[in-house]
Amino acid sequence: MKYLLDTNIVVHFLRGAYQLDGKVREVGIKNCFISEITLLELEYGVENSDPKWQARQRMALDSFVEAFADRIFAYQKHIYCLRQKSSFSSQIRDAHQ
Repeated sequence: MKYLLDTNIVVHFLRGAYQLDGKVREVGIKNCFISEITLLELEYGVENSDPKWQARQRMALDSFVEAFADRIFAYQKHIYCLRQKSSFSSQIRDAHQ
């Protein structure tokens, strides 16, 4: 099974809350993904956080992103592919009617 981690889950994971590190290990980090929207929300949070915490949060986020670099769901790319597939399916269906 694959898991898409939302922003709140990632924030809690980075804070070490709710034993999420163990849960991610249990399901396998290779089965966990984040969206580019979550990544942008996390970046926004770091940039707008208290300056005394920014360096630490930046390091934590950079390490997290490095670990997930090959598992960031690119929203636009996937929506485009789904639309193309849907369009193609419609063309085939119309051709057979």
